[in-house]
Amino acid sequence: MDNFTKLAISTIFEMRGKKTGREYTGGASVCICSKCQTEVPHVRDTPCNEINCPTCKTPMSGKGARGEIK
Repeated sequence: MDNFTKLAISTIFEMRGKKTGREYTGGASVCICSKCQTEVPHVRDTPCNEINCPTCKTPMSGKGARGEIK
């Protein structure tokens, strides 16, 4: 195995588990219910789909700062 291949493999293994980009920031600014459109602030480190709507108890979806549903 040449040095370039060794470097590429080691870099890949170093990046595993590191949180970057949307994954690190949570991706969503608010969580929104697809059934009744209730919005609640997104809690960091908690995916929106693990939060139930306080109004109708349906699992919520993430909504980004620009309004797109994630």
